[in-house]
Amino acid sequence: MTRNSSYSFKQFNDEITDLYKSLKDNNYTDDEIRKIFAPLAPKTPNKLSTALILTSLATLALLYFATYFETISWHLSALGRIFLIKLLPLWDWTSLKNEKCLIWKPSTTTTPEITNFNCALCESIQVVDVYDEISQETLKNRYLDVDVPVIIRQSWPKMADFFETLVKTAAIADSHPCSLATNIYNGVTSVKNLVSKTQLFDRFFLHFQNCEFGAVKQFRGFTPRPAFLPPELSPVQYNWLLWSRDYNMSQFKAIGLVDKVAVVGQIAGANFIRLVPRGNCEGECPQIGVKLQEGESIVLAGLWNLEYRSEVGENLAAILEMH
Repeated sequence: MTRNSSYSFKQFNDEITDLYKSLKDNNYTDDEIRKIFAPLAPKTPNKLSTALILTSLATLALLYFATYFETISWHLSALGRIFLIKLLPLWDWTSLKNEKCLIWKPSTTTTPEITNFNCALCESIQVVDVYDEISQETLKNRYLDVDVPVIIRQSWPKMADFFETLVKTAAIADSHPCSLATNIYNGVTSVKNLVSKTQLFDRFFLHFQNCEFGAVKQFRGFTPRPAFLPPELSPVQYNWLLWSRDYNMSQFKAIGLVDKVAVVGQIAGANFIRLVPRGNCEGECPQIGVKLQEGESIVLAGLWNLEYRSEVGENLAAILEMH
């Protein structure tokens, strides 16, 4: 068969058709014909695999560079956090949050050990120290570095128009908070709707975590970072609101903290705070109970789980999380 510049696809197709008819006339089976024509088939699977690999690499590269932008990085972090919270019923990973590495590196002479908290840090705690003022250095070295809670008689000022201003702040009012617990609504809703619902009830409680970037950012204006926190701590990653009115809590309510350091500030009223040792220290260290009064803050680190129970009357508190 001679090839030249005028050789067209139609000629090629005609020749293939003639060859196919010739093979059929000579009683070749379909499987045999398929094998004969196999070299002419396009290598689609290989091309498809290459395209998928290149697309995946490009997507991962874009995600990596996107994390350099605060808004995108925060949203990715929030999605990861929600995933971890959903994972808690299946696996309690909270004891690992203080570790520098999540993967245990085996050695040739030792067997793997479960990561445990240092219970010597909490086994003898009987009372929580209280300060009117505290230096950043003292807070870090004497309390945060050794996971010891401390109360500081400094908090955010009480605002008569707190919720009126809150619902006028669109980024907060229109947001849908995470980890919502309340007796006045069942399901997912906006902050504005929650505040509106409270007018229908004489007794209620609610607490939630701001998990939308705009809401977290705007809420910092209501609860700015306290001056007593050491500068090496990260900016506030997540914040919570705790609000109740004449609600008789039969049991303590748990707050699902994840970041290593938390500040609970009592803006109005009072709350009973219970700190429960985590992991292996639950049976080694005592639970700590304090009553947090208006104008006080309690600072705690990663060794403790946080629970609260509201006082009679109207109570308002906020929580900041950082690492």
